[in-house]
Amino acid sequence: MALLTVVATASAAAAQGLDERAAAAERRADDAIALCATADDLPPDARLPVLARGLVIAESAVELSEHSARAHYAIVCNLGKAIGLSGVGLGTWRAVSRLRREIEATLALAPDDPEALAAKGALLVKLPRWLGGDRGEAERWLRRALAMDPTNATARAYLEQLGAGPHVAPAADIVVR
Repeated sequence: MALLTVVATASAAAAQGLDERAAAAERRADDAIALCATADDLPPDARLPVLARGLVIAESAVELSEHSARAHYAIVCNLGKAIGLSGVGLGTWRAVSRLRREIEATLALAPDDPEALAAKGALLVKLPRWLGGDRGEAERWLRRALAMDPTNATARAYLEQLGAGPHVAPAADIVVR
C-alpha cells in the first residue's frame, strides 16, 4: 500500500510539473504576442529587434510546451512580421518554410482559431506566387477566420486588400483544404 501512495504522489507531482510548464509556456507566448503587437507601433528601425526578442521568447514557450497552439502562433506572429520587414534575401526561403511549418503546427493544435486562420490567409496574400502565395486560397482562409470571428480585423484588412470585401459566409459553408 505504501508503494501505491508513493507512486500516486509521484504521478501527482509530475502532473503538477507539466501543468506548471504549460502555464509558463502560455505566459511566455502571451509576452511574445504582446511584443509582436507592440512592434507595429514602433518606428521602422526599432521593429526588428523587438520582433527578434519576441521570437526568442516564443521559441522558449514552444520548448516548454510543444503542444501549445498559442506558443506556435507567437512564433508565427513574430517571424512573419520580421520576414515582412526584412524583404527577400538569401534566408527568405528557409524563413518562409519555417513560418509555414509553424502555421501548420498552430492550426493542427487549434484548427478553428481565428487569428491562426487569418495568419494563414495573410501569408498566402503576402507571398509571391513563386514562394507559394495563392490569392484564391488566401481568400478562403480569411473568410473562414471571419466566419469564426466576424470582428477579426486582420482577416477584414486582407480581404479588402484582395478586393474581396468582408462578406461573411456561414462557417459550415467554408471548406479549406
